[in-house]
Amino acid sequence: MNADTTLARAFERAHQQPIDEPAVFAAIGAGLTALLKNQPLRYLSFAGTDPMLAWWLAPVLPLASRTLPYLRAEPTATWFLACDGAACIGFGCIEVNRANLAILRHGFVLPDRRGAGIGSELLRRRLAHGDYLTVNGFQVTTNKETLPLYLKAGFKEAGRRGRYYTLVRGHG
Repeated sequence: MNADTTLARAFERAHQQPIDEPAVFAAIGAGLTALLKNQPLRYLSFAGTDPMLAWWLAPVLPLASRTLPYLRAEPTATWFLACDGAACIGFGCIEVNRANLAILRHGFVLPDRRGAGIGSELLRRRLAHGDYLTVNGFQVTTNKETLPLYLKAGFKEAGRRGRYYTLVRGHG
């Protein structure tokens, strides 16, 4: 059962009547869009299991999945989103592995919003998040296009496979 279905079932129990899931989620989405459409650029974070994460990411995922072919749900990760109005314009997530290394995944900013510091701010927020202050270090696998972003943030090359670079960094 996905998060949307879980939320719908909770609503049904609370109101003692079945609901039309698509209609309810469409109404919630329309309401949020109207509420948020004039909001300035802001940054949000969500647990990987938060039902709101899917709402924010839904419009941008088709484009991102062409850039990030291995994009997948990370239920134990923390997701960071850059939002302008009611639109998600960039995201990234971070997750700790068994070696207590924080793995940065899925860094993406819409092509027409790149170059404005959004990717840098998403990276800064992921590295500074309180849940990750006690990890042994950070690791990311990236391509040549975003390599300068990570090198500028203190990452060092630890390996290369094809067109991808594995970078690591300690704290600080």
